[in-house]
Amino acid sequence: MAKATPRQIKPRSIRTLEKIGSGQFACVYRGELLSDNVGAGGFNLSKPLPVAIKSMKADAAGEAEIKDFIAEAALMAQFNHSNILRLLGVSVDDTIKLVMELATKGSLQHLLQTTAVSQPMQLQMVIDVAAGMQYLENCGFIHRDLATRNVLVSETCVLSWVQMLFGNAIVLGCRLIM
Repeated sequence: MAKATPRQIKPRSIRTLEKIGSGQFACVYRGELLSDNVGAGGFNLSKPLPVAIKSMKADAAGEAEIKDFIAEAALMAQFNHSNILRLLGVSVDDTIKLVMELATKGSLQHLLQTTAVSQPMQLQMVIDVAAGMQYLENCGFIHRDLATRNVLVSETCVLSWVQMLFGNAIVLGCRLIM
């Protein structure tokens, strides 16, 4: 897999709307990528794009955490598959922010607990999970926490892996071991 550099997103081009999650070193917000982020490596949007924004907590991040956060962005930038959460870019102002596609339906765990899911949809979910895992394996990565809480569901019920790069990860050569 070729190395990729995360796209730079101008800080003024993202709007943070509401907090949707939190961890020890970062918070995740629902937000928008605005249409003024054009130019070299930019987007050409006719209207704001809904996104998830993972922002480092200024008071909780030391040098090691910042390096891990940057490494996470560099790793995520390499992936390009419909069943792997896509990093749209990185924005840096007073803190580092990862701007990612927004999976509006939340986790697969939540969906299964709150919604009656038909057998054909369940089969499609299994296929989506398998496709995402096959892609990661083909890229030389292992996901060691295969669980419904780590799968996000989009508006069209496409499943995307999110937790692969979050949390305590050890990178060994070209394999990610959680």
